Amino acid sequence: MIDFRAGIIAVTICALVAIAANRPQPVKDNQVPYCVIVEKAAQRDRFGNWHVGWGQGYGPCSLQDIYREI
Repeated sequence: MIDFRAGIIAVTICALVAIAANRPQPVKDNQVPYCVIVEKAAQRDRFGNWHVGWGQGYGPCSLQDIYREI
């Protein structure tokens, strides 16, 4: 009876060590923070005329006046 319990404990400890050793490593976060920025935009209509105005887009946070993280 004692040998059976010792075997179960040994198998459990080995399984826990194997699970801990094979954990996926955390991914290093090296993404550039992009924010909503106001930028000058141009659009061509169906007649070929350009229309220029201000619109919202995505870009590096250093290009905006107000910091809003997405």
